Amino acid sequence: GYQDLGGWIDKPNLPSGPKKDDNDTEKTTARVKLAAKPSDNFSVGLSGWFQRADSGAPPSSPDGGRTNVSRQDEYSTFDFNIYSLDLGYDTSLFSIKSATSYMDLESGYGFDLTGFFAALNHTDSSIFTEEVVLNSTGDGPWRWTLGSMYRDSQDDSFSSRSTGITALDPPDIVHNESKSIAVFGELTRVFADGRFELTGGLRYFRDKVRDWEDSRSTAPSPPNAVAGIPDPALGGLQSVEKTFTKTTPRAVLTWHPSKDATLYASYSQGFRSGINQRFTVVAAVPGVPPAQPDTLTNYEIGAKQSLLGGRLTFESAVYYIDWQDPQQNRTLYLNNLPYPIYDSGGSVSGPGVDLAIAYSPVDSLVLGLSGGWNDLTFDEDVYSLTQYGTVFVSPKGTRRVSSPETTAGVFIDYSTPLGSDYRGRVSVSANYTSEQISGIDSSGRFSLQGIPYKGDPMTITRASFTIEAPQHFSAMLFADNIGNEEGLLRDSFAPRYNTVIRPRTYGVQFEYRY
Repeated sequence: GYQDLGGWIDKPNLPSGPKKDDNDTEKTTARVKLAAKPSDNFSVGLSGWFQRADSGAPPSSPDGGRTNVSRQDEYSTFDFNIYSLDLGYDTSLFSIKSATSYMDLESGYGFDLTGFFAALNHTDSSIFTEEVVLNSTGDGPWRWTLGSMYRDSQDDSFSSRSTGITALDPPDIVHNESKSIAVFGELTRVFADGRFELTGGLRYFRDKVRDWEDSRSTAPSPPNAVAGIPDPALGGLQSVEKTFTKTTPRAVLTWHPSKDATLYASYSQGFRSGINQRFTVVAAVPGVPPAQPDTLTNYEIGAKQSLLGGRLTFESAVYYIDWQDPQQNRTLYLNNLPYPIYDSGGSVSGPGVDLAIAYSPVDSLVLGLSGGWNDLTFDEDVYSLTQYGTVFVSPKGTRRVSSPETTAGVFIDYSTPLGSDYRGRVSVSANYTSEQISGIDSSGRFSLQGIPYKGDPMTITRASFTIEAPQHFSAMLFADNIGNEEGLLRDSFAPRYNTVIRPRTYGVQFEYRY
């Protein structure tokens, strides 16, 4: 595939002259898959996925318009290669599957925080994963799953900051690595001729995280600049290493009152490793702690049902979440310079509801409606300790970063014959997302008060008309963001980086399938 995506952000203040539509993107993608079945019981799958993407300026503007006040050229790149090997073997008692994958990724960007600094970053990453899963295949009342996973992630990044004329601090060369293992299993018992199922499971997780940095220069380092340990094996480079472990449970009770209905009640827990602060942040703010691990517990009751011979389907769920030490991003300003840091602490909890309904009054027409609401807010005031004292991060009752309270969607899909076995299809959809907090600015710049940055509520509409040939071909005329929504996601790091969504876009898409 090839995509040339036009931009919509103008940059009138560049020394080389004004640029129009500077946030364009050029992207090429290739995917290949090969499957083989050497025997009835043994299967092999190979695949590769390759992408190259180059973009100009970010899709951002201080006021949500289509003008960027940057005085420097900006860019971003995102290239990756993904390789995978899947093996499967079936016996009369169990099946065993192995999934092996490797990804190498290069990304980079150059951006201008006018009034602060210019920044360059280049990162090389690699991720290797291996997962082996055994599943029972018998017809008895007991079913089981047993598996293990290994993941090795490595990141090497180079970054620098300057005023455009002089460096603000030495360049950073940072290495991050994470080596994790997990062992998991589930056991299911079926009762009452398949009407009831009871499932219990456990997952053990261990993650060893290591970060080291080389920011040596001829300039003397400030006292206690880095809260790490000198590592002689790395020539005196600063490093920090931590290991996180957790065992998490899962339990589900399922009831099938009929072949077209399912009701369930579940309890589950999730875990995420902690995050070390960047060394430049620790050097500037020696008292700032790393983000601690967070744990999320979810209690859920849900139902799925099909009625009217399959013409009416619905899914619904009611849940309650208890989230301890949730991690989130915020911005700390020191000496009028912004530092992005990671925070954790307190707890977020509350109920939520999800609902999706689809109705087909006739074979050619489908109507759909979906919605979600949750009241996930901080249970108490959350503070963070820095060299400037206690900073008020999140007051009780506020929402976590990137968490909309309400979402809703509606769609209509209608198809009709056009003659000679051709078909026409009309699709219309609208999706609503309520406002979100995009970041917390906690600083000594004006006060120690945490200031939440909220984005705009957004409604995105889309329509398309497709002509489908009897075989192979289709052609589609589409329009995205028909209402020309100018929703804004505000950035606490710098107002110039408020993200603007793509304006109304028309297009034609041709497809050939073989």
